[in-house]
Amino acid sequence: GDRVDAVIELLRTMSADELAEVAGRLDARVLQALRGRSSGAEGGKDAGKDKGTGRGGYRGYGGKGKGGSGGAACVQVPPPLDRPEELPATASTGEEVAFQAGIGTPWRVLGPGGRSFRWDLQDRSSVNDSVRSDVKLVLKKYAEENGITLSHDSPVKLAVL
Repeated sequence: GDRVDAVIELLRTMSADELAEVAGRLDARVLQALRGRSSGAEGGKDAGKDKGTGRGGYRGYGGKGKGGSGGAACVQVPPPLDRPEELPATASTGEEVAFQAGIGTPWRVLGPGGRSFRWDLQDRSSVNDSVRSDVKLVLKKYAEENGITLSHDSPVKLAVL
């Protein structure tokens, strides 16, 4: 329709940085629908980066977090993460919780009004083992309380911000 044509025309005029910003702001449902019809290519490696706060934005529990390819594959977001706005925004510590549905996909802050972002990668040694262990426990508890299945074989990851 006319609205679709208008959106397509606008997107064609945008720079790579602007497209990356748009992609970072889309909710998971829209991203999933778009990936189902596209090649899965994303903006540049620095597109839409954001820094976490609190414990240094530590990604503490979930999948292995290595490997991957240049673009994100079509990723099926498992329940209840397919409705991130309905999940609590914070863990028991009061820290915001975010998830990543798969390698190369944007991170999404949980809860109403959650935003999407990409990490500014930090050296793994910047978070000590004690903090890493505490964060894993906090995220494990959050996952259990909210019916989120996590395992080392799952592409889903959780993080505190």
